Amino acid sequence: MVSVVMPAHNSSSYIAKSITSVLMQTYTKWELLVIDDVSSDTTSSIVQSFADKDGRIKLIKLSDHHGPALARNVGIEEAKGRYIAFLDSDDVWLPEKLQKHLQFMQKHDLALSYTSYYLMDENGVIVDYYKAKAQVSYKDLLKVNYIGCSTVIYDVDKLGKRYMKPIRHEDYALWLQILREVGYTKGLVEPLTVYLVGQGISSSKWKSASWRWNIYKNELHMGTIEASWYYVVYVVNGLLKFGRFRFKKRKLIPEGSRVLTLDDLIDAE
Repeated sequence: MVSVVMPAHNSSSYIAKSITSVLMQTYTKWELLVIDDVSSDTTSSIVQSFADKDGRIKLIKLSDHHGPALARNVGIEEAKGRYIAFLDSDDVWLPEKLQKHLQFMQKHDLALSYTSYYLMDENGVIVDYYKAKAQVSYKDLLKVNYIGCSTVIYDVDKLGKRYMKPIRHEDYALWLQILREVGYTKGLVEPLTVYLVGQGISSSKWKSASWRWNIYKNELHMGTIEASWYYVVYVVNGLLKFGRFRFKKRKLIPEGSRVLTLDDLIDAE
């Protein structure tokens, strides 16, 4: 069984689509653990309406606000499956995500794996595509985070249950921890996940940079010179990726032309 862990906080605008994408999976042996991190909107009632109809869906309500890392950890603790998968409450999977991803992991005997993904705006329009690196080592990941959280599955039989620290970029820190142990892993290059991209990308980049420095220094205990080298590489790659995304968002959809939407991707599968 696959245990799908979904943290949620004030996610009423998108979470129904996220849950529906799990219900549409061609691989059906899963449980969905939605951890409501003290939402003040209708998130909880939306999730409960799905849980009332399908016993594989479980709503876990927290009494205090913890943030996504600790909310995911509650889900991981409750998980009963051999495989743990992550899906954020504003992202979606394409229907064959679990089936294809599990077959890929078993074929290559992987403890952790990931996929490529699409980027979608608030209107459901696909604005970009991120092609994952086919093989990623620990040192590769220090330079660029090739692994999107909502694409990841890990094998509890191989790794045990792994939890996220209550820090920023908590998912990235966990991938680094695992790859430092196993050396490298492989990713499925086919895009099987769709990420929602918000409007605040540019402002969040500055915060993201400080979080990355914290991981290098305080989590990985790098010396200043080594941390500075990886930090510069990260910044350069981040600027290139951000610039490419902004350019493509302006140029990808000429005025008057038909756009590619989430529904198109699902229908294609």
